Amino acid sequence: MNRAQLNRLRGDRNGARTKPHRNTFVRNRDSGLFGERRPMAKLSLSQVRSARVMFAKGKSATEVAKKLEISVAHACRIRSGQSWTGGSHNAKD
Repeated sequence: MNRAQLNRLRGDRNGARTKPHRNTFVRNRDSGLFGERRPMAKLSLSQVRSARVMFAKGKSATEVAKKLEISVAHACRIRSGQSWTGGSHNAKD
C-alpha cells in the first residue's frame, strides 16, 4: 500500500484541505482585519503603544506581560516586531 492509499484510509480526502470553505480559520485568514479589529485580538492599539514605551524605558518582557495580562511570548513578539507591526493601519477611521 502506498502513501496516497494510506492517507485516503486515514481520511485525508476529507477535511480542511479538500473543503477550505468550511474551515473558519482558512476563511478568515485573509479577511483584511488587522490589530484590534481582529475578533480574537487581546490588546488595543493604545496598549501596544504603551508596551513599546515600557520596552523603550528598559522594562523586561515579563514586567510588560504582567502589566498587560498577556503571555511573555506575546510581549516578546511585540518587542521584536513579529506581532503588531506598524500600527498605522489601525489608526484609520
